[in-house]
Amino acid sequence: MNDHMNAAGSFRRRSALTGVLVLFATMGPAAFAAEAEAPPSPQPQAATALRVAVHAHTSISTGTQAPEQAAASFKQAGIEAIIFTDSLKRRWEFGIRPLQALVKYAVEQPSVLRYGAANYLKRVQALNGPGSPLAIAGIEAAPFYYWARSPFDRRGGQIRNWQQHLLVFGSNDAKRLAALPIEKFSAYDGDQGALPYQTFIDAVVDTGALVFWAHPMTGHLGHHGRVEDFTEPYPHLLKTTSGYHGFALTYLGYLSLVDAGGIWDQLLAEYTRGARARPVWIIGELDWRGTERPCDAVLTRVLAQDRTESGILDAIRNAGKPCGRNYARYTDQGWNGFRYSRVRRRSV
Repeated sequence: MNDHMNAAGSFRRRSALTGVLVLFATMGPAAFAAEAEAPPSPQPQAATALRVAVHAHTSISTGTQAPEQAAASFKQAGIEAIIFTDSLKRRWEFGIRPLQALVKYAVEQPSVLRYGAANYLKRVQALNGPGSPLAIAGIEAAPFYYWARSPFDRRGGQIRNWQQHLLVFGSNDAKRLAALPIEKFSAYDGDQGALPYQTFIDAVVDTGALVFWAHPMTGHLGHHGRVEDFTEPYPHLLKTTSGYHGFALTYLGYLSLVDAGGIWDQLLAEYTRGARARPVWIIGELDWRGTERPCDAVLTRVLAQDRTESGILDAIRNAGKPCGRNYARYTDQGWNGFRYSRVRRRSV
């Protein structure tokens, strides 16, 4: 408990992620006993500590650099592995009822599906040459949006929740990526709550891939011509969905999620009570699109058995087990921090 209380205090004293954030911390004070109370843990096998950049976009979707240029930028910054998460699909439309299937106002932007899922996977995999950072292909998905105002409204149109995103990595099957359930719920019947996201999470888990909520504390307000794109922060979806592997913290400094007694602790407590099938981990997400921020502004430190895609993904998937134990460290100057102990069940 003391480890986490000290860590949470350290987080609270920082208003932004100005250093390197490495998460896969594995316990909270409300849910787990202190490391001193835990029984002796099996010694993990020798592992390789890797600096991993999670959530990077290229010009295939919303980034400014081609994949090859992006990989070179990360190599120059000393990054050892990159999880690319280009946008799976960036398209919305408004149909004129009752002819919405025929008369539509639509906007489509570059995305993985527009480029071709198989082409995307092949291009990312081709980055893995000698001396290059390990490149892992993933996607960022917006499973749902709805219309709050028609594009023909005198105030202009408004779509909501298009920026409620999930990250998926660990699937190299183009057909399965293309078949993930996005925009399967009506955009004309208002907010559908957690259902579109739970449907998406369940489909990803069925493929064996990893799925993390992206930037849940980040809202969005943008415009596409006469259409306003509005999303409020969505930490409530961490509580109302299940089965996902974790959530991401961004460079924006929204660290209240990991405060003592906060949402992360609540989620872990639900796991210890048997209300969740798996614990919820955290990753640091860069949300990188080019030169707008350094390649190492936010990193995830992964202790992997080897520097391979399977080694990194196994370490993320097994973050609370001896074979995948990870360390969480953060200071304004760099690595010199604290450690969370191994997850173990206890009554709360």
